Amino acid sequence: MTFTLRHDKYGLPRVRADRAHRRLADFLETDVQENESLARELLQDLAAVEQKPAESLEVIGNAYVLTMAADGVTISDLYDDSSAPYRTDPDHFRRALTQWLAFITDS
Repeated sequence: MTFTLRHDKYGLPRVRADRAHRRLADFLETDVQENESLARELLQDLAAVEQKPAESLEVIGNAYVLTMAADGVTISDLYDDSSAPYRTDPDHFRRALTQWLAFITDS
């Protein structure tokens, strides 16, 4: 997945992603936002669940529910149960979140 990271006319960080990864982009914009400490905490939590494959972690955000486990990461719409969840592998999620963190840190 390729992200295009930019600031909108109000100075807010935005992600442009292909349709297949739009849910991940929306999660970064609406739930992580410019919160560097949350991004770092999510990276630490992901590393922790990868060390204990029997465990998972659920985080409820502004618009999405993030579920992290050693075998995958799921982002579900908090308000629309009919919306299909987005699933990806932990490495892909880590790369996207790390890229977002670098962008908001340098902003």
